[in-house]
Amino acid sequence: MGIIKIIYPNKNSIVIIWKINEPLSALQNMTKEKSKIKNLNKQKEFYASRILIENLCKSFNIRYYGIIKHDSGKPYLKNRTENISISHSFPYVTGILNKEKKCGIDIEKIQKKILKINHKFLSKSELNKIKNNTKKNTIYWSAKESLYKLKGEFLSFKNDIKIKELKNSFNIYGKVLSKKILLNVEEIDGYIITYTN
Repeated sequence: MGIIKIIYPNKNSIVIIWKINEPLSALQNMTKEKSKIKNLNKQKEFYASRILIENLCKSFNIRYYGIIKHDSGKPYLKNRTENISISHSFPYVTGILNKEKKCGIDIEKIQKKILKINHKFLSKSELNKIKNNTKKNTIYWSAKESLYKLKGEFLSFKNDIKIKELKNSFNIYGKVLSKKILLNVEEIDGYIITYTN
């Protein structure tokens, strides 16, 4: 496995970041899960995310029965109460497992095209604050994605999820429907990863 980083945000959670460099056949042999996806990179992301979550479970001695998705698309561990979140942007896949509370994680490539859609997910005050800074726009988008995944229900990125930067650039606060949540920010090889603490 191309695990490039393991993070322990607190005693109840673990984050793994994996750069996929294995051929599809190797990934298929590492899990019992099956995919009907046609696109090669999407297939690799599917298998890698399942293997990653299985490894997160092993880290906490949790028996892995597989992943199910609810109608919202949010993934859950089958027959377990622990919480997971998954994100991928080829060739990276990342996941978080928290034994006690809901969690969210997201990975995004830093790209200028985000500036064309930032008005759709940023409030006016957020837009005025970060302007056309590609990296900050990516951080805000990723943070809002992580908070959206944490909540697991429909929310307006622009109106229901707010981001506040801290002096320490590795942490930001998100507000989901007025609930304050701390997020961690990582940058790896031109990608932004945000996850709940």
